Amino acid sequence: ELQEGNDVLQAHITDEVTVMATEKAAAALRMQIKDMRDNQVFDHQTLASEREARVGAEEEVMRLKSDLAILVQADDFSENAEAQIQKMTSKAAGDIMYKE
Repeated sequence: ELQEGNDVLQAHITDEVTVMATEKAAAALRMQIKDMRDNQVFDHQTLASEREARVGAEEEVMRLKSDLAILVQADDFSENAEAQIQKMTSKAAGDIMYKE
């Protein structure tokens, strides 16, 4: 009878330890999932911000190209106008480097 009672007690203790270990593992997994969701939200916000910045930069580049085209008295972005813009850009970059 004592052996049988001891076996039942050991089984009960083992079950309790297993349940506690399972609960701790589940809690750890929940925490990891929460962290991953938080990181995903942050990354999504960063991506959206970077996309907006890129669109703004691309629009600024187009405005600057248009302004340069006006400066070189070109009505469109023909190859000749593009070459003139490239030449002016290179000259400006050289002037900036010289000043530095």
